[in-house]
Amino acid sequence: MKRSIKRSGILFAVILLLSLAHTAFAASPYGAMTPDYDKSCKITVTVRTSDGDLVPGGSLALHTVALLKDDGGSPAFFYTGDFGSGEKVSDADLSDLASFASDLSGTADPESSSAVKKDIGPSAVVSFSGLPAGLYLLTQPQSAAGYEALLPAVIMLPQAGAGSLSYDVSVWVKPSEKTEKVYVDPPIRKRIELSGGAAPEADELFTFKMTPEKPDYPMPFVTDATDGSATMTRLGGGEVEFGIMEYGPEHVGKTYRYTLEEIPGKNSDYEYDSNKYYIVVSISLDAEGHLKANSIRYDIFNQPVDEIVITNVYKGSGSEDPIGGGETVEPTTGSGIEDPVTGGGIDVPPTGSGIDEPPTSSGIGGGDDSGGGTGGGDSGEEDIDDDDTPLANLPQTGQLWWPVWLMALLGGVFFLGGFVIRKSCKDE
Repeated sequence: MKRSIKRSGILFAVILLLSLAHTAFAASPYGAMTPDYDKSCKITVTVRTSDGDLVPGGSLALHTVALLKDDGGSPAFFYTGDFGSGEKVSDADLSDLASFASDLSGTADPESSSAVKKDIGPSAVVSFSGLPAGLYLLTQPQSAAGYEALLPAVIMLPQAGAGSLSYDVSVWVKPSEKTEKVYVDPPIRKRIELSGGAAPEADELFTFKMTPEKPDYPMPFVTDATDGSATMTRLGGGEVEFGIMEYGPEHVGKTYRYTLEEIPGKNSDYEYDSNKYYIVVSISLDAEGHLKANSIRYDIFNQPVDEIVITNVYKGSGSEDPIGGGETVEPTTGSGIEDPVTGGGIDVPPTGSGIDEPPTSSGIGGGDDSGGGTGGGDSGEEDIDDDDTPLANLPQTGQLWWPVWLMALLGGVFFLGGFVIRKSCKDE
């Protein structure tokens, strides 16, 4: 009987020890392995996309959350620095490191003395060495251009592998590309000035062209793939709306230059703007890492302006002829002036044609400069048929002589009559 009780006691003790040992091993993040608490550790972080492309730029910060210590024969983590003063990290936190990292990131300060901050160089690799065993929080205070900041992550040192512990840990983190966009809509205005004081009877169709410095620059739209330019039209004056230009994270740190000009028309009533204007757009990140576009417009004097103003001067008679009533005449053959719609000649009287024009210093009807007088010399202009001239049917001085002879004859009759009457009065 005594031997049976003794055996039962021994069996119970063995079961109790095994149960305690299982509990201790289960609570330990390293299972049955015992870490070297004094060994120096290292973390190497590589930043690259899911496709394996390296992502340089920005910075990383490593925060010491807890230190690994012996807790009654079992390894455990104890908070330190900004995260606590010796409290033990719970098993629940260690079982869900993603949620644990999210909770810790609210407390993490990259400028704290307990954080090590490093820039991400061209290799996109950052190393933190000489670290004691413990728990570390990895954050990204500044993201790379065109990418979102990395999600916080908790890294355990050393890390348990297949039957061994690793004190030199390599981590691959994957940033996600930003979807943020910024837009630029350059203000452009079309202005028409009146030279003769009269407005045009109908709006003219004007043509404008925007050309990027390089064909692959962002544009509102493209009408010519060879140079990436866009051409649009505007009826009359007012706002010239090319549309918006879109820029994304891939454009950060770059500057884009555009040339704006008017394509001259063929209406001789207008003096077109032959100047070139410039638009310069620079894309950067603001203090919070958001995209920012800086757009500058330059006038013909290369001075920055709030808006680009393209000016045309209307020289035609419009609805009111300031000189008065003259008919238009087809231009001489070979003048090269064509109607932009029909392709025919524009009704513009040739200079010096004599229709409703004030006389010049050389006399009436033009003539050679050396000839002077009235009607001398060949003007070199096209002759105009009298039937086509509005005033051709009216009497003109120097063309009708019979009134001169009639007036002279009447003058002689009145003179003789007066002489006879005066002599008669003297005889009486």
